[in-house]
Amino acid sequence: MITALLNSIVSLLIVELNGVSRNLGALDLNADFFKTKMKILNPALLGKKEKSDIIAKFTILSTRKMEQYDKEFKLQDRIKFDTAILKGYGYKPSLLPRLYELLIETVGNRVEMKNR
Repeated sequence: MITALLNSIVSLLIVELNGVSRNLGALDLNADFFKTKMKILNPALLGKKEKSDIIAKFTILSTRKMEQYDKEFKLQDRIKFDTAILKGYGYKPSLLPRLYELLIETVGNRVEMKNR
């Protein structure tokens, strides 16, 4: 369950927005970030049905090749997975396109810095 939550759009945004862009588009995080500052969605807040739905949708993602960041978030299995996460925690799935847009834009800006 934790692996699925760490791969959600929410966790990906947390990591991306807390990092500092370095040379060649790398993301630099404070060494203690994952030990002391990283926050994830609490799996204890999910019901049994929500957990099984999220895990089932994550299993599909975990068995295929990940696409580049600008393509990954257009795939139906990714959208269904992140929708299940948002719904499970009571958030509106209509937020998803904006979350994807924010992550794609943020990663794009970081990667493009190497070309400046």
